[in-house]
Amino acid sequence: MRDAVEDAGDATIVRTIIEMGRSLGMEVIAEGVESRAQLEFLRASSCHYGQGRLFGEPCTADDLLALLARQAEGSAPFAHLLQRADAAVPRTA
Repeated sequence: MRDAVEDAGDATIVRTIIEMGRSLGMEVIAEGVESRAQLEFLRASSCHYGQGRLFGEPCTADDLLALLARQAEGSAPFAHLLQRADAAVPRTA
């Protein structure tokens, strides 16, 4: 995932792996997502699950439980990542 945004060859490999998984009826989870550009690339490639430092640093089990408790109370720690970058800017006529 690291160079898929900048390198056409890497992008082809990542898209091929995503499509192969989807063709086999699998949900594909991208690993190593570290930037918004990578997240947008994955979305454009129909990969809707990812993990990596963009979503948070590695944490302990206790920290994860606290994060999940905040989320269950209505606080979405990663809500800013749910909106696509192109939808974040209001459009004018």
